Amino acid sequence: MAFSAYDGNNIGTGWFGPMGTDPAFRGLGLGSVLLKRCLSDISDQGHRRAIIPWVEPVGFYYRAAEATIARIFVRMEKEKISV
Repeated sequence: MAFSAYDGNNIGTGWFGPMGTDPAFRGLGLGSVLLKRCLSDISDQGHRRAIIPWVEPVGFYYRAAEATIARIFVRMEKEKISV
């Protein structure tokens, strides 16, 4: 069905994630409820904001929690050169 978590990595820093909803259950509000519950817990820990890294889809997080983009992480890979 659906799951969400926080503090799975970077414990105590207010990082949210991962989360996911089975495609058959999307659009029912499960993800939104789970997101808000986790964000509430993060707030109760004293954090003024949460970090939601590696986000996709951005629109969902904006609609569900009015999340905004504060910074963008870019994954880079060094090209392997044969000698």
